[in-house]
Amino acid sequence: MKKQPDAISRNMSQTIEMVGKNLKHLRTEHGLTQKGVADILGVSFQQVQKYETGYNKLPIENLLLLKHYYNTSFDSFFRGIHAMTDDEMQENEGNLRASVARINAMTDQAKRRKIIRVIQILAA
Repeated sequence: MKKQPDAISRNMSQTIEMVGKNLKHLRTEHGLTQKGVADILGVSFQQVQKYETGYNKLPIENLLLLKHYYNTSFDSFFRGIHAMTDDEMQENEGNLRASVARINAMTDQAKRRKIIRVIQILAA
């Protein structure tokens, strides 16, 4: 089964966040500040913060610069990343469809709207 775009987006967001955590780990392991990494990349320390939190994607050219600076493999940037199998994606999609059906079947509209709002907040 082909991955759905929203599932791909969720998986991508998780991947970007994990890359950010690995960036921070590598930075601290090498005794650098965010300013130090910013100087290497030619960006602001705020940009490095955004990379580390997963708020912004790290451009591939910056990944390459850091790979060489840290003298490490690309794998070190992607540690802990688990790509969902097609079966896992299918199971998640089935669970999601069942949950949506239960929410849509609710007769208490005020409660239904609150649940939808909570989901929107958590997904943001």
